[in-house]
Amino acid sequence: MVDNDWIRNDRARTDPSSRALRMKIYLSIAVLLVGGVTTALIHNVGTGATLYQAEGIVVDFGDYLTYWSDIDYEETEDPKEMLDICCGLNNITYTADESGIPTSVTGLYYDGTTEWTRTNTDTASWGLWLIDKGSNSFYKSQRIDVDASDYKVVAWAYVEDGEEPTVSLDATGNSIYGYSGSTGIVTLSPVCTEIVGAMRASSSIVGTDMYSDYPSAVRNGKNSGTIKEVGTYTDPSYESIVDLNPDLVICDGAQYSHVKMANTLRNSNINAVVINNGDDIETVLNNIYIVACAMGYNLRGCQVNDIITKDIEQVRSLMEGRASPSDTVMVTLGTDASPYAASTATYIGDILEMLGWTNVVSGTVSAWPQVISSKILDWNPSVMIVIDNGKYTEDDYDTMLSNLPAVWKQTAAYGDGSDPHIYLISEDAASMAQRYSPRIAQLTEIIARMLDSDAFGSSQMYAVGDDYQDLLTITADAGFDQ
Repeated sequence: MVDNDWIRNDRARTDPSSRALRMKIYLSIAVLLVGGVTTALIHNVGTGATLYQAEGIVVDFGDYLTYWSDIDYEETEDPKEMLDICCGLNNITYTADESGIPTSVTGLYYDGTTEWTRTNTDTASWGLWLIDKGSNSFYKSQRIDVDASDYKVVAWAYVEDGEEPTVSLDATGNSIYGYSGSTGIVTLSPVCTEIVGAMRASSSIVGTDMYSDYPSAVRNGKNSGTIKEVGTYTDPSYESIVDLNPDLVICDGAQYSHVKMANTLRNSNINAVVINNGDDIETVLNNIYIVACAMGYNLRGCQVNDIITKDIEQVRSLMEGRASPSDTVMVTLGTDASPYAASTATYIGDILEMLGWTNVVSGTVSAWPQVISSKILDWNPSVMIVIDNGKYTEDDYDTMLSNLPAVWKQTAAYGDGSDPHIYLISEDAASMAQRYSPRIAQLTEIIARMLDSDAFGSSQMYAVGDDYQDLLTITADAGFDQ
């Protein structure tokens, strides 16, 4: 496993309850500011009857490698006995101290052949972790003689000091474990659809929102009629979803209409899981894991996250130490004089910070604030990256430059116009860039190459479009087009 501590570093963050999403053409770009009220609503959706309660136990090795076993509480509610059952079912062995708490646990990695052992150290250890039914957060239990049925989730987990176990709840506070196998899935956003595709399970999708167009199997399914549309991203149709008789509906927490839909479906005895709004890279990885677990694809989810983490780390290592404090950047949606721009409270802002560049747009107001033109001059970014899948194609780069607003041409990024540091992400690449999807590693490489092509020993990437995957090297195979 690659060391992915860089994902969890305490990089600058603003209030994660600030939400915004702009979707254009494929994603119907419309800025949505979803503040603290929405967050409060999301985490209080449902009643005791609608909140899903799985019966079983998790053995969590960290780095998204977990084993779940369904265990009927009538058989046992003792976490120690449940650990023994889970280990027996999954070929896991362990040693324990005199109190029964594991000190070293060995299981098989996702490839099914490599043994992976986690042994207690001075900074990481095994323990019993619990989520109370009225809470959304793990805590480490000081006792192991508890009743598992009293909790949302019970996990034997290997955890570094100051960290928590692998995410176990969706955006609405429901357990992500214990769902039955999903042979008929409905996805309500392009991000949800791409995650299922990354699981190599596109054939399980029977319905999607209007804008889902990736992976290619989904486009083909829509064209052939085997995949039905169940409404738009902002307005999913309950009747259309129910008509497909799905085993699982995957919703996107960036849209409150999805949160309400999940609650309605659960009250109709239809399983639903809700991913989180993609504020940063870690949330993207958590979302992949959430969907994988709900589908029963835990180990594939671990594999996908491992691929993404390794690829991003390779890109980051090439960029490490190369940027100076004067290297500033702004990423915009389109080329308006007052554009919407990615703040530090977005997955794009997280990518920029991870690559060592200073994002001039803070997240104090919203994740994608509309920037007034005078601010562009005040910030004077040295690089500007335009995301636009509607107005310009990759071949329109020179046209884009000539049509830039006057205020853009007064920035350090434009300079005297002879060698502008203004770059274009267009067409399919722009559609991908507007989604906090499993393709985030590819987006990271595109942005890195635009910021510092010398780090890759390549010529400057001024514009990318439909052929973006052909221009990538490190993440060329991380498109998950299944």
